[in-house]
Amino acid sequence: MDLDHIALATLNPTSALAQLVGELAATVTEGGDALDFRWVQARVGDGDAGMTVEVITPRSDVGESFLTKFIARHGEGQHHITFKVDSLHDAIDQATLAGYQPTGVSFEDPEWFEAFLSPREAQGTVIQLAQANPSPGTWSKRWADHAERGAPLGRPIWWEETPEPATNRAFLKRIVMRTNSITSSLGLWCGLLGGVPEYETDESIELSWPGGRILVVEDPGSTPGFERLEVVSPEEMRALRIAGAPVHFSRSK
Repeated sequence: MDLDHIALATLNPTSALAQLVGELAATVTEGGDALDFRWVQARVGDGDAGMTVEVITPRSDVGESFLTKFIARHGEGQHHITFKVDSLHDAIDQATLAGYQPTGVSFEDPEWFEAFLSPREAQGTVIQLAQANPSPGTWSKRWADHAERGAPLGRPIWWEETPEPATNRAFLKRIVMRTNSITSSLGLWCGLLGGVPEYETDESIELSWPGGRILVVEDPGSTPGFERLEVVSPEEMRALRIAGAPVHFSRSK
């Protein structure tokens, strides 16, 4: 089990990519078209550190869809977190045994099997469980291949050319999730999804996967869900929103 990316839903992907690249020096890696939405991913960091952000947007040539409904109901912002698994069949079995009810199970695409946990079961966010065939390998290897080629990882397909990247590369340090009880949330983050506790306080716990980190913060009485992205940058930067998602900065030493 590995944390692969966080997805942000927006009606203006051009603006979101311009911020990711122009302000955070993110590298666009890949993207494409799905049945009723489009997607593009950017690495906020490099092959050794950082995390991947996916921008998803409704297709203009399709009518109402799950994504248009989501944005109409919740506004732009964080949509889901994707975890890659070695076997989707096994992951579904484990989730079912743990009392979860996976939905949207699909084995139709031979290169991409997927299932989802609803926000009601998954601490206020959609969790996507995905099996990629074949596995794309580690980010370190992909980044080394990119450096050797000396070419962009993801050339524009449906998205527009991005601006020149910022001079100083920022790194997505972690996703911050809110919960009303850390104890009750650990069955998901640690038990099912395999997060490794790195440190904890009375009010928070940070969990790690090879692909990234999640900080779970307890706020009794609150509604569980996404709180913000935390980014480390070599220079002072103001807080901002990308595709509706709050982004907070700290300065690297």
